[in-house]
Amino acid sequence: MPEIYTELTDPTAVNAALYLSFTSPTAQNLVIAKTSLLQIYSITTIEAELEGSSSQPGSFSSLANGNNGPQEFDRRIQDADQEQTFLGGDVLPQRSQREPVTKLILVAEYHLSGTLMSMVKIRTVCSKSGGECLLLGFQSAKLSLVQWDPAVHGISTISVHYYEQEDFRSPLMPDVTVNYLTVDPMSRCAVLKFNKDMLAVLRFKQREDEDLVLEDTDGVREEEEEEEGEYDPDELFKDEDEERKERKEVLSGVNAAVVDAEATAKAATVPLPKQDQMSYPSFVVSAAQLDDQIAHITSITFLYEYREPTFGILFQPKRTWCGLLECDRKDTHSYIVITLDLEQHASTPIISVANLPYDCYRIVPLPTPIGGALLMGGNQLIHVDQAGKTTGVVVNTYAKKTTNFQLGDQSDLALELEAALVEPLEGERGDVLIITKKGETVILSFKMDGRNVSGLIVTKLASPDNKEQPSVFGVWGSCIVSMGTRRLFVGSMTSDSRLIGWKHRGEKQAGGENIKEEVVYDEDQDEYAFDDMDDLYGGSDDIKTTSTTNARGYNKFQGGPGEYIFQVHDRLTNFGPLRDVTLGRPAFSEEGTPRHKGVISDLELVSTSGSGHEGGLTIFRKRIIPNVIGRFDFPECLALWVVKARKKSRNMAGGGAGGGGVANKSSNLTGAAGIGSMGQEGESNAEQDYDRYLITSKAEESLVFQVKDTFDEVKGTEFDKGMATIDVGTLGGEGRIVQVGDTEVRVYDCDLQLAQIIPMYNEETGEEPAIVKASFADPYLLLVRNDGSVMVHVCDEQTLEMEEVVLRSEYLRATKYTSGALFSAPPGVILPLREGKNDVKARPLCFLLTSEGGLQIWDLDDTSAPCWTADQFSTLPPILPTEVPPAQAHGHQHRDQHQHQQHKMTTRCEIREILVTNLGDEISKEPWLIARTMDDNIIFYKPYLSLLRPPNISDSSSIPLANTTTLRFLKIANPRYPIPSISPSDLPRAGVRYRPMLAIPDLGGYSAVFLPGNSPSFIIKTSKSIPRVHPLSGTAVRSLSSFHTRSAERGFVYVDCDGAVRVCLLPTDFGFDNCWSAKRVVLGEETNSLAYYPGMGSYVVSCLRPVPFEIGEDTPPGVQGAEQQNQPIDIPTPMGNGVKPGELAPTTMTGSIKLISPISWTVVDTYDLSKYEVPLVIKTVELEISEQTKERKQLVAVGTGIFRGEDVAARGCIYVFEVIEVVPEPGKPETNRKFKLVVREEVKGTVSALCGVNGFLLAAQGQKVMVRGLKEDQSLLPVAFMDMNMYVTVARGLNGLVLFGDFMKSVSFVGFSEEPFKMTMFGKDVQRLDVVAADFLPDGNQLLFVVADAESNIHILQYDPEHPKSLAGQRLIRRAEFHAGHEIRTVTMLPRTPSHFDLYPHHHPHHTHHQHPSSPTNSSQQNQQCYLTLLSTLTGSLAVISPLPEPLYRRLNIIQNQLISSEEHPCGLNPKGYRTAVLQGGRAQSSELLRGVLDGGFLGRRWAGLGEGRKGEVGLKAGSERGRVGWEVWGGGEGGVGYL
Repeated sequence: MPEIYTELTDPTAVNAALYLSFTSPTAQNLVIAKTSLLQIYSITTIEAELEGSSSQPGSFSSLANGNNGPQEFDRRIQDADQEQTFLGGDVLPQRSQREPVTKLILVAEYHLSGTLMSMVKIRTVCSKSGGECLLLGFQSAKLSLVQWDPAVHGISTISVHYYEQEDFRSPLMPDVTVNYLTVDPMSRCAVLKFNKDMLAVLRFKQREDEDLVLEDTDGVREEEEEEEGEYDPDELFKDEDEERKERKEVLSGVNAAVVDAEATAKAATVPLPKQDQMSYPSFVVSAAQLDDQIAHITSITFLYEYREPTFGILFQPKRTWCGLLECDRKDTHSYIVITLDLEQHASTPIISVANLPYDCYRIVPLPTPIGGALLMGGNQLIHVDQAGKTTGVVVNTYAKKTTNFQLGDQSDLALELEAALVEPLEGERGDVLIITKKGETVILSFKMDGRNVSGLIVTKLASPDNKEQPSVFGVWGSCIVSMGTRRLFVGSMTSDSRLIGWKHRGEKQAGGENIKEEVVYDEDQDEYAFDDMDDLYGGSDDIKTTSTTNARGYNKFQGGPGEYIFQVHDRLTNFGPLRDVTLGRPAFSEEGTPRHKGVISDLELVSTSGSGHEGGLTIFRKRIIPNVIGRFDFPECLALWVVKARKKSRNMAGGGAGGGGVANKSSNLTGAAGIGSMGQEGESNAEQDYDRYLITSKAEESLVFQVKDTFDEVKGTEFDKGMATIDVGTLGGEGRIVQVGDTEVRVYDCDLQLAQIIPMYNEETGEEPAIVKASFADPYLLLVRNDGSVMVHVCDEQTLEMEEVVLRSEYLRATKYTSGALFSAPPGVILPLREGKNDVKARPLCFLLTSEGGLQIWDLDDTSAPCWTADQFSTLPPILPTEVPPAQAHGHQHRDQHQHQQHKMTTRCEIREILVTNLGDEISKEPWLIARTMDDNIIFYKPYLSLLRPPNISDSSSIPLANTTTLRFLKIANPRYPIPSISPSDLPRAGVRYRPMLAIPDLGGYSAVFLPGNSPSFIIKTSKSIPRVHPLSGTAVRSLSSFHTRSAERGFVYVDCDGAVRVCLLPTDFGFDNCWSAKRVVLGEETNSLAYYPGMGSYVVSCLRPVPFEIGEDTPPGVQGAEQQNQPIDIPTPMGNGVKPGELAPTTMTGSIKLISPISWTVVDTYDLSKYEVPLVIKTVELEISEQTKERKQLVAVGTGIFRGEDVAARGCIYVFEVIEVVPEPGKPETNRKFKLVVREEVKGTVSALCGVNGFLLAAQGQKVMVRGLKEDQSLLPVAFMDMNMYVTVARGLNGLVLFGDFMKSVSFVGFSEEPFKMTMFGKDVQRLDVVAADFLPDGNQLLFVVADAESNIHILQYDPEHPKSLAGQRLIRRAEFHAGHEIRTVTMLPRTPSHFDLYPHHHPHHTHHQHPSSPTNSSQQNQQCYLTLLSTLTGSLAVISPLPEPLYRRLNIIQNQLISSEEHPCGLNPKGYRTAVLQGGRAQSSELLRGVLDGGFLGRRWAGLGEGRKGEVGLKAGSERGRVGWEVWGGGEGGVGYL
């Protein structure tokens, strides 16, 4: 069968970043590339405690950490002097400090059909937003110029440039180079280096280019030149950070969108060229055409301080390597500076420097005041100024052996500069920050002689391995970007990306509004002791910098040029690289297991992640497993509400805020001890915010309980228990409790004494319409009745009396409505500011859904006419409203055609309800429109203000801004579909009725929404994500409410379909930025592989740590004989590494095996391996432990390799462990398990792969595969073997079948039999393939193999002996191959769960009587177990490959082709070309006619983003129903792993 590939989670590893003004002229945006994901962030500043600055030991601010959970390790670091303080080691003298902290807020994200490699910003003569444009460079030699379009609140593609032609490729050498971009600082041109030494030059039009074509009449040109005065080069090449300072700062708060719209409008009024004239035609040149000596380009970049576009090229005309250094081929690099004449397409070399060290790898342009370029080498730094003068310094002792270049000596630093990140820092000194791949922090300073550089000073500040001087930058950074105002962003592929703020020690910094200016001081000295000296004498260039660390956890550097303090402001969590994954069962403590019964998912996904000291584990959960505080049974409860009530302050003088009812101690809800808390009579103000009453609704009555240690029923009140309660809320500043029934509304005071009754009876008509929906927005109450009419009441601020709002519009009174929502919009949010009015208060807005599917917005302050309408809302178009004003129609013809077709279509979606609420976290909250369909699908719309037409700013009578902007809604695709918990036919019997969506203002720090019913889910949005739907683990939910008490702060309480009531907290240690919730566990060492041991419910993880490499003695004479006799070999005794003090000592890796408890996620046992022994693979296998009884047992097998360098043959070991139960440590029940070594056997060659096969252990050792049996004397007995090709990377077993993968020779299919013991080759793939991961994929009676290679390609092969080209099965048939876009590390076969269509086809809203023959309900194989494969990548994303029935594949393939050919794609990329397998190294495509693999991620996102009319049109061409397509795509992807 054909297959579908679906990405389950988004990539998290950052490979490129750029800071620019993108969304508006005054915006501060950070654009981040995560392989194929483009994210646009805005910058905001809040006041918070910085990371590690809390006064409590080990506590950290969630805002400063960039996540919403506690850290897994303590970042607080103490100085040695502080540890000796008389206060003791646990108490540190600190002062509370809240400082301005920079945070990232996601604006938009786009999944691209390409691998994004580099980005540059372009200041063009025109852009729709008035800001800068973005030029993107992709791996396949493509350039895409995009801009921000305020009309659609997204990016639009200006032009696409392809350089993939065969003419640009070398016929002799394969294309294996990395393509990257560089741009002129003045944005006059950009250069793409691709295909070895090919350069593509793209010239952009500037404003002076437009002036040249104008007629110079009446001396206008001369007058302008006289006004400009003398030419100032410093002004022309002014640093862009200074330009940003001159711009108007981006406003924070409610008017930011209006200001951006105004800035965009002003930019749009300037006469500019058309959009298609922003660049000239590009031209391609070879590097040799610029200068004959240029060959083998290493780096190219544009330089500062040149009038014409000028770039430097670092190249290597004569190549070398380490083996030729002794032959005097050391200094083989050359550096040349070339200026371009863009008009004539000519170039002129102006500077040339030869005989540079061979290990130079990058050019770093330096702005003023230093200028010139910095050449980075692995062992040295060289500065080249504008005149070609060189000045350098070595940073380790290896430089003396690798170069003859004259350099200064700082070799005692022992730095490794390979792959280091470099960024010039702001300031007059021109210092440069260098971050090594190990995370070491280095400051490069320049000795100046006038304007000339006379020397370089390198100062090592901090290292991640040094606990006294730690680094905040992490390890293996991929990019670094300066964001101005002393902020840096450091991206990483293997650790979290960080937003860093820095400052100088001893300078004053201005705090917020309520913060006084304070001086950054050193706690080891007097508070202001050094300030006068610093101001008087400054710093000395000859003084080396040292660093200390204060109790706040950030670095403080003392001394001359390196007086810097670096602080972490924000983080982007990275789950990659996912080197290994496994499935395990969620575990809780012995006390918590009974409480969590019924909400624990079957399995959870655990993977290795991180590198170096940030290595650890990541736990993925598709569903949210809440932290259950209390649980009790209440089967009669159908709905519940929890409210808080408080008296007006003028009424609280006589006593506390306690309840006024009489509690009946004999009638309470038992089993809820400890879940609530009510303070004593004199409770504090904080306790007044706790919830007070729990109101429940039964079939025929309602009950009120007081929230205490137990829920006690409140009696003696006037609460109407006999009324059927629809909703309960509070108004009047929580001074009135409102009970909404079906025929009346009752209002109570805080003591539940009746204050008012609002009947629904109409005396004029005699009708009594029933209430079907209520919405609260203090002080307003909206009621929607079953006759389609609406009523609005307002609570008086003084008297707390409810009064009906007069609906002035006859249209409002006559229109029929089905749903509505209230929202208090701050000024300038959702609706533009009103002309001539000083809007300072929130505007009460009423959103109404008409019976015909239209959406209306009414301002309750003026109901004479609607503020905004969208009659086509039920068609769910991409943008609301669908009409495009003429001023914005240019450039959107393609989009308009689709919208015009939607107008013609009458297809509508049946919307059940709407909700408008804020979504976000403590950093950022935004209003969102959420629509819920009849089948519980969720549609998100984001409101934004768009310009109707640009105003004429020069005309004083121009239309004001308020009338030039209009409200629009942008549809955000939600490809996740609801997961039914029980059969829809069982819902009435289970008491699950329709309940509206619930907005929760504070759920563990989030402003979230809950969707009750058969698919209970939370809608959560963080500041770094779009709104995402996270299902709640467990069964169907009848009702849910927020719950806030002393012991359950910011939690929730709900009742499920079984009548179980649970008081829960949102798991704060899990993050919700990605599609699945995830938790990082930092172990402090790099993790390589892991396995789950089901017998004890524990995880076994292999860890690596660097150790010094020591040179051993010569091999003793008896070692060779011992090897031949297969005897244990002793490693020679080390004699030291021979490294002198100050030299760069070599290091190697050694490993250990750790046992992890899933209850506390801590290490409970460790087995250390011998020195230089590295664990390569860990597997849980079922081995036969008795030859007589044939009993099998789950054991842990570990394969290792012993690496002692190139001159000693690698060996390995096979370990077999058992996890046994022992007596735990006191107070640590999770330590009741321990490793027990069963057998250890040394083998020749490294053990690279392990698997179990029919109760035996199969191990790949070197070029041989051997099957061993575990004997009763605890030894391994070889029973069968087979010689393999080169190096086995994968071994997967399926009953008696084994699949092997070789790192060069593709895959082999082998069978194992016991009588007699032998291994038989069934078939192999004859093509060359670098196999990284592989596994089986059974599909009915077909046996498929999923193979991932080193080039991010996935190959589907099949064993088919009946195929004519298989030679009776000797060759595997290639069925499909495609490009995944991410480096795949593991492929795991998993069982596939049936989808919603498979389980309940007759209850689906879109079910029809003619069932499609491909449906599993009519298939003869419906009872067969189906499978899929789970893929993990190094970029942190997860994906699945699932087989599809042939008819379903054909329908989805037609839809995919329609979407590819007719829809507009981000950056103008080709989705079909992106999925074409990239076979490098000169290998040809397969001669077989291969079938394409469907892209489930593309299908799901694009289909969810279409309007209903467009869906019907595309689905009609494919012969598929509009409502089924999304479910079918989801069922082939995420729906297949329902047990997670």
